[in-house]
Amino acid sequence: LTGIPVLLNWIGHQHQWRGATYAEVAGSREPDLRTLYSSPTWRDTEIIITRYDIDYIVFGSAERNEFGAEAAIKFLDNLEIVCESGDSRIFRVPPDLGRFSE
Repeated sequence: LTGIPVLLNWIGHQHQWRGATYAEVAGSREPDLRTLYSSPTWRDTEIIITRYDIDYIVFGSAERNEFGAEAAIKFLDNLEIVCESGDSRIFRVPPDLGRFSE
C-alpha cells in the first residue's frame, strides 16, 4: 500500500499468474533474495542491494523464520532502522551505499 515496488512479491502467487513465463520474468530475483538475507557477509548483501537499487529492507517474522534471527545482525550493523513494530524492522539503505559495479 506504500507504492514502493518490491523485488519479488509472493512467489506462489507470481507462479500462478505468470505460469510458464515466471522464470523469464523473475530471472535471478528468487536466489538473489535468498542471498540478501542468508549471506553472512556484508559484501554479498551490498552486491544485491546495488544490483536492484534497493532502498528499504524488511526483516520481520517471515524472514526470521526462514533465515534465523542472526540474519538481521548485518542489517543492524550497517543500516538505519526507520520503522520498528514488535520484532519487525524496516531498514533504510543510504543513497550513498558503496554503489560499486559488480
